[in-house]
Amino acid sequence: MKVLVLGARGFIGGEIVQRLAADPAIEVIPAGRGAPAQIDGAWSRYRAFDLHRPLDWAAAMAGCDAIINCTKFPQGEDANQRLMQAMIEAARQAGVRRLIHFSSMSAFGSANAAVIDEETVPVAPFSAYGRDKLLTEQVCADHAGQGLSILVLRPTLVYGPGGLQWYDYFVNALRRGRLRRLRRNGDGVANLVYVGDVARLCRDALDRDLPPYAMMVVNGPDLITFNDYFALLARKLMGQELAWLDRSRRVWNLRRVLFRLMRKAGQRLPALRAIAEAHIFALEPWVAYTAPSHYQSAVAEGLGLNLREPIATVLDRLAG
Repeated sequence: MKVLVLGARGFIGGEIVQRLAADPAIEVIPAGRGAPAQIDGAWSRYRAFDLHRPLDWAAAMAGCDAIINCTKFPQGEDANQRLMQAMIEAARQAGVRRLIHFSSMSAFGSANAAVIDEETVPVAPFSAYGRDKLLTEQVCADHAGQGLSILVLRPTLVYGPGGLQWYDYFVNALRRGRLRRLRRNGDGVANLVYVGDVARLCRDALDRDLPPYAMMVVNGPDLITFNDYFALLARKLMGQELAWLDRSRRVWNLRRVLFRLMRKAGQRLPALRAIAEAHIFALEPWVAYTAPSHYQSAVAEGLGLNLREPIATVLDRLAG
């Protein structure tokens, strides 16, 4: 099977390339903008791919049986819909039989049920990013079939080395002695999924008998709080126990305003920006680590695509 990975130079795309390259049944073809990350192994088959040049897509997709799309579409509802439809049409013309498209949990918007799965009706997404993702999903649903099955993945918080937001950010703060557990607002559910597990799921999904269109939540097996996650990072990676940070909502918000101003001023005074970015919890809103909802997938259960890497096991391996 020949599989094209779009957005191969990114965090998730790169992990998928690595996973597929280790499978003798797969010929993986990385694709993306710019030069390849390396020139050996699978990367010797690298194909240039630019979302803004749809006329070049046919060359990138030629001869491929499946496509895994990890690209980041530009912001803007009309542009996203046009690009998604053009990608589907190009894939169908190239004879591609399966498209795995990465969406986001942001498509659920502000849904706050105790448990959220594919049956949860998305409310209006609270960000332009979430609205764009929801619209591209609708395009996939409307244009699937005619020989092309489309699986849309809504991953939760993908972590692992190279993941700037949910791993590197906290690990770097830990190494600087700045990471703390949050006494007042750190007990929201950390819906974390390991990037290696996401890559494995993509590989397994290539062989599954799927309907013309399916959407699936992608979350890890743990039900822990952000405070639990911070504590695990410290214990597993550094052999430390974390102290607590007790900061009122008012102080948190005042501090956030100050650091945002410093970051903006950093366009002219880089030293100010560096100070702002060196502080943990400097720019996040108070509610960033408070959400109570847990995401799970009935579709994954039915397809036997459950993710199984507990956070503690992953961190043990990374520490070793």
